[in-house]
Order: sequence, then C-alpha cells, then structure tokens
Amino acid sequence: MKLRQAMIGETIFGAASERVGERNRRPLPAPARAWRMLRITALFLLFALFTAGVTAFASVRRRERFMRWWAGTVLRALGVRLMCARSPAFGAGPALLVANHVSSIDPILISAIRPACFVAKAELGSGAWLRWLLAEAGTIFIDRRKRDDVLRALAAMHEAFDAGERVALFPEATICATAEPRPFNSALLQPGSDGVPLYFVALSLTHADGTPCPESDFPRGRSFSAGFWRLAGVRALVARVEVVGPVDFSGVNRKRIARCAHNAIYCALSGRAIATAQRNQAQYPIE
Repeated sequence: MKLRQAMIGETIFGAASERVGERNRRPLPAPARAWRMLRITALFLLFALFTAGVTAFASVRRRERFMRWWAGTVLRALGVRLMCARSPAFGAGPALLVANHVSSIDPILISAIRPACFVAKAELGSGAWLRWLLAEAGTIFIDRRKRDDVLRALAAMHEAFDAGERVALFPEATICATAEPRPFNSALLQPGSDGVPLYFVALSLTHADGTPCPESDFPRGRSFSAGFWRLAGVRALVARVEVVGPVDFSGVNRKRIARCAHNAIYCALSGRAIATAQRNQAQYPIE
C-alpha cells in the first residue's frame, strides 16, 4: 500500500514538474518582452554614456565595479540566474581567460564575474554604433578571413596585457551549446606560452529545467537588437560558470595549450573533478 502511494505521489510530482517546465519554456507575451527590451535598451545607453564620458577619468577598480554591476543588471533584466561554481581570486596583473562559447551573451556572463577585454570577430562590429560601443569597451576585433590579422590581434592583446588588463577569448570561434565543446583554435593562445597566466572558464546556459536554449544564439543576418528581442522572450534562464586557474603554461606549445584547455573545460562541463592544488599543465592531460 505504501509503495503504491509512493508511486502515485512520484507520478503526480513528475507530471506537475513537467507542466511547470513546459510553462517556463513558453515565450513571454509581447508586453512583458517589450518591457524587458526597454530596460535593456536603457542599460546599453547607460553603458554608452559611461564608456564615452567616465571611463577616461575613472580608476580601473571603479570601471570594473561598474562593469560587474552593469552585466549583472542586464542578466537580471533578461531573467538569467547566474550561478558561479568556482570564482578564484584573480591576480592584479594580466591574465588570459579561455572559455567555451555557448551563447551570444557569454561576454556579459563573464563580465558579471570578472570584467575583461574580449576578442571578437570583425563581423560583430558591422554596425557603426555597435562597433564604436564595443571598441570603447576595449574589444579586440579580428578578421578571420585574413590570416595575417592574427598577428595584429596578438599585438593588441599584448598591449592590453602590458596595461595590466585581462583578455578573454572563445577559441571555438563559433557558438556550440553541446556538452562537449568543439576543438579549440590555438592561433590566439600564444600569450599563454609566453608566460601570461591562464584561466579556464566553463559556461553553460539552459532553461530553468535544464533543457537547451536555442534562443541564446543570435541568428545570422539579423541585427543585434533583433537577437536580444528573441532572447528577451525566454521566461527564465540559468547560466552556470566555473572558473579554473590560474595555470602556468610558460614555454608550452600553443596547440598543446588548446588541447589541455579543451579537456579542462569539458571536464568541468561534464562534472568530472579537476584537481587545483598543482597549478601547472600536468594536471590537464590531453586524453
């Protein structure tokens, strides 16, 4: 009798959970979505005013505090709940943040934890206002159609490191929301071999019930605002971020760095433990 009651209870609970999950996956009605977009637009205007008029006079600490507040406010406006599994104490010096790429708001997810300069594809700055805004935020653009543009991007990254900045990049070079990231491109990982401390950042973005969120990928050919309108229609999202580091890869071949970074992030995404006591490349086997 008790077993039967327990089975009935589990069935009822499972059905209720499924209904809640289906409701959470339904898009928001147009008025609620428009209200979200209005808040996001106001936040981007505030960001533009800050970068244009205050950045040159504000200290590095105040700029980072503003960026963390701004990114966190944007995520809350989008209905994104941010969960950080591990946030190490970043040093005061330069660092290279290597992350998998699961959505178009990944830079905002990372900035909510640790602001950084980002490496982005040149196509992202096709609009004049967007390119200006991203450039003012310290974005380093790279034209992937030109092989020699890698050298220019590396030079810009080293300038940022010399100024004590953190630089974040997505070596997959495309959005991939699967459990295993695509192979990492090693072209921009040379600073790790040159002695710049590395941090591995594992990102995931899902619906509240854990199902994938295709709305997080802004479709090609659509404007930046159209992509945010699509994402603003999602009721609730959960972003999980796990940061591992710092790791010293001085003198290590950049292709090996790419394979080790891929393995470390895959381990974090799949829930496999990564020892952090010994902070060198030996703790991240390729296989």
